[in-house]
Amino acid sequence: MKKKICTWCKPAAALLMFAFLLLLIAAFLLQQVKTAKNSAQAFLMSFQEAMVMQLSSVYNYADDLALIVKTDGNIDKAAAQILTRPASVYISMLQDNTVTKIYPQNSEWTAEMGHNIAALDYAYTLARARGEVVIEGPITLGKDKQSLFLTIVPLFANSVYQGEAMVALDANMVLDACNFEQITAHGYQYEVWRVNPLDGHKEVIRKSEETMDLSSAVEAQFALPTMWTISIMPKSGWYNKGLLVALLLVACGITAGFTWLLSLAADKKELQATIAMTQNIDAETGFYSRKGFLQQLAIWTHTPEKPFALIYIVLNNYNRIAQSGTSSEQRLLLEHLKNCLNGYVKSEHLVARVGEHNFVLAVRETMSQIELENLKKGLMLELIYKAVIHGERVFLIADATSVQFPEDGTEPETLMQTIFERFSEKICAENPLRDMAQKCEQLAQGDESVQFGEYADADINHLAKALMQYRKKMEKK
Repeated sequence: MKKKICTWCKPAAALLMFAFLLLLIAAFLLQQVKTAKNSAQAFLMSFQEAMVMQLSSVYNYADDLALIVKTDGNIDKAAAQILTRPASVYISMLQDNTVTKIYPQNSEWTAEMGHNIAALDYAYTLARARGEVVIEGPITLGKDKQSLFLTIVPLFANSVYQGEAMVALDANMVLDACNFEQITAHGYQYEVWRVNPLDGHKEVIRKSEETMDLSSAVEAQFALPTMWTISIMPKSGWYNKGLLVALLLVACGITAGFTWLLSLAADKKELQATIAMTQNIDAETGFYSRKGFLQQLAIWTHTPEKPFALIYIVLNNYNRIAQSGTSSEQRLLLEHLKNCLNGYVKSEHLVARVGEHNFVLAVRETMSQIELENLKKGLMLELIYKAVIHGERVFLIADATSVQFPEDGTEPETLMQTIFERFSEKICAENPLRDMAQKCEQLAQGDESVQFGEYADADINHLAKALMQYRKKMEKK
């Protein structure tokens, strides 16, 4: 299960990294869009103010006409003066609710003479109702269907409605004066439109292109009093698509680099785990090494309510059998040891190889001293192994001793040291010559940790001291 989880670690981490980078890119682009829209909105407000000024002030000839008439009193002279201005097409004067004068006279527009306000464009009625200037258009009038703006101002005397003055303007000239090219010069596409007050449909007045998507455009609205809307957005969109592609490539590169570093880290960790495993496990038997065994025992000692026993096992004739046999016989010997040490005990247990022919078995079970002794004896019998070397039968014989946790110690190192000392004392007491012979063999193999104990037999004890002195003398050379 752990390996399965680890298999998903690297792709999951890479996916999370890529998702995080995408979030950063999205946040960056949203900020870019916000900045671009704020800039567009500021530009649009400035343009809208200039456009409203053009329509409601510069080209508000009806107000000028009313002022001249009020000052001079000569309507014909005032109309003639207004008609000389750019974009002026014709002028009509209403008295009460009827068209009474048309300028220029004898033009196609005189057909409106005598018309009631109800027969005219609704803007006349709107100007009377609102009591203020109304700018309406573009609308098409005349036999040539000319596109016009109507600027209409109501006339009052002592707050009593007297009629209206209307100046019609060439719509194309007025719109051209609004300088929509300024919008495209700043890199925007645009559309100017209004909602028809009679039927509510959208009327497009000017646009930069025939086909364009302004669904995410910024807008500005103003009333003339008909509500007008200007929509603009950058021709290339609110963000740089080339920059987006570059950022995505960078994100892919970072993710690939991150994945590579993650793989390196995982490989390093796996190597370290392998090295640690090599240090903690005996390669030949698969049992714990002394270091790994002590680490596991340290975990066991954290739960003193679960006692355990250590059984130290020394195999006599192991080296002779292992070194004299064929590889097949050596494999059989190792299989025998693994089967016995792992299979004999059914309780929770650990096995460690602490020397060439030295093993420690830890059994996690509550046992009396008698039960522990019986376990040792059974194990020693189980470990007996017969081999034939050069026609001679040689037997693998086990010696063992034991300690218990927590009675004989609470620290792993203390328990191990105690069990080694007990075994040494046991061998010395049972067969001093055999103990001395084993230690001499260890000295011959270069083991510098060998120490001779105190033997009950005075001659053997004297010989042990002589050997130690000889050893020290040789070490000084």
